Amino acid sequence: MKKGIIAALTCALFAVAVPMTAKAWTGDPIRGYDTQEQAAMLDFGNTYYEEHIIEGRDYYYKFNTSDKDGGVYLVSLESIVIDNSASGTFTAQVKDRYGSVIDQATVGGAGATYRNDGGRALDILFPLSGLPKNEPYFICLKADDGSNAQLEITNRLGVRYIPFFAAEGFTMKNANGNLNFSWNNVQRANTYNSLSSFDAFQIELYGNNTTKIKEAGNGGTTSYSLSVTDPDLLALGYPAKSVRVRLGCIQRYRSVLEHTVTTSKVIYSNTVINTEVVKKKTPTAISSYKYEITKVAGDGSGTVKLLGFGQKKNVKKVKIPASVNINGTYYRVTEIDTKAFAGNKTITTLEVGENVNKIGANAFNGCSSLKKITFKAGNVTSIGKTAFSGINKKTTIYTPTTKIRKKYKKLLKKKIVAGVKYKIS
Repeated sequence: MKKGIIAALTCALFAVAVPMTAKAWTGDPIRGYDTQEQAAMLDFGNTYYEEHIIEGRDYYYKFNTSDKDGGVYLVSLESIVIDNSASGTFTAQVKDRYGSVIDQATVGGAGATYRNDGGRALDILFPLSGLPKNEPYFICLKADDGSNAQLEITNRLGVRYIPFFAAEGFTMKNANGNLNFSWNNVQRANTYNSLSSFDAFQIELYGNNTTKIKEAGNGGTTSYSLSVTDPDLLALGYPAKSVRVRLGCIQRYRSVLEHTVTTSKVIYSNTVINTEVVKKKTPTAISSYKYEITKVAGDGSGTVKLLGFGQKKNVKKVKIPASVNINGTYYRVTEIDTKAFAGNKTITTLEVGENVNKIGANAFNGCSSLKKITFKAGNVTSIGKTAFSGINKKTTIYTPTTKIRKKYKKLLKKKIVAGVKYKIS
């Protein structure tokens, strides 16, 4: 009884303070109160309006989620000041049953653009996803013109349930230097006609507390390929750090309040993919050789150490490359391991790649058939003990310049069989 008296008194005082508007609003009239407990119930199929809004006061409305899993609850709101010369702000919050805010927005203020709809109108759209079924939610509205004068304000609102679901079957494969993503259905959307005019996909990358977005095509797309050397991917620490990947399904929603105000919503697939972390000392076989990663970096500065032959050991010509491709990422070959080819009697020629800076002890010790060694550059700064002991006495070492020849002659002193010759290639 007491609440009814207060409500009636409030309405009576308000009616005296402000004039009635002549505009006939579409939808059903409704009365919101200033607490969740008194919130007015909204049905999905209707639109509502409330005239004679008091500035600075909270107005609560309520809707219940459906008994279906998934979907989007599109909350369409507008606040209209009948006096076209007035301006102000319009604040909306969506809360759960415990009063916790799950979404909120404030529009208007200095420099704001106002739409004309029988007055200066401001709009807010909330596409809400991931809400549990059969749960109450509350909309709290507040209009504030910022002036001392009491103005005629009307709020309009509507809630729709939209059966939208994110794409399914999201997978990733690492092949040919790319992260290849695919999903097995085009979004189950656009069943609500005028409420949607656009859909698309995006790939969300997250790592190092940073998010990067890659546009993945329109709603008909079912795959996307991302290079493992993509700058955004590398900036997140790939491949030394795991990067979280999600598929985002984008929809653009139009207000249900008879105008073309729109907003977009990204809904993510339930599948979350994390890229594999590549660590140091990871061994891998490339062609005839076996390598070990010594520095992990996807920008080309990663390095590997050559351990020796892989399964194929009867190779006569050993050609150490400048870099190798491991799962699409290039690593510079900077080191030849201790005893990497020791005792191999098949090798006849050796070409040392331009990025090698260290040759381990006994790396080629006992390679008695080795007669030709070519250094492609002068980057080697360390050669281990007896690295070339026991190779053929008629071996010739080739270098690109006289300066480099002198450098290697000094480096190889007491580490190579006596009698070798040094020539400019």
